[in-house]
Amino acid sequence: MADEGFDIEVGPRITPFVDELRPDLMSGGKIVYFEKRRGWAKELSRGLSAKEEVVQGDGSTLPLADSSVDTVFARDLFGAHGHLFMHPDRPVSLTKKEDIGEGQAKEWYRVLKQKGKVVVVEVSTPPDRKKLIEEFKQAGFRKLEEYLGGNTVEVYRSSKIMKHTRKALLKESYAIVFQKPSG
Repeated sequence: MADEGFDIEVGPRITPFVDELRPDLMSGGKIVYFEKRRGWAKELSRGLSAKEEVVQGDGSTLPLADSSVDTVFARDLFGAHGHLFMHPDRPVSLTKKEDIGEGQAKEWYRVLKQKGKVVVVEVSTPPDRKKLIEEFKQAGFRKLEEYLGGNTVEVYRSSKIMKHTRKALLKESYAIVFQKPSG
């Protein structure tokens, strides 16, 4: 994987979205999905293309080399208020408290190549959005883009995604893009 560009999606549930990002946010290479729930990882593994792979695990400790990833994509890890969205019509409530997304900025910085990007999309704006931004800045990232409400579709490559996620794109939705600086 080190020579070929590749992107990862952390916590895709059973519906991956990373390949729907704008082309300038993607490498166009391999996509690796990190899903910590065994059942969802198994479901996600069905029908993958040759350029896709599923790894059971979360985004806090990635079994990847330093500076090897082009894009890290995370959906509903930081602001979902206890709900994960496998599909816009079927929210899944968490039955136990989970520390979703905490402390991942440093790990993502480690695995990203120079000029690599982190794209975070949330169904609801994180209640401590400023803390989230500060965590990524302290890890070394710089903020490139930030969107609220229906404008979150700006990170996707086509209106196709808007049609699929229209119900999930509430006025509270949120997207942010960070970049690892070069040098």
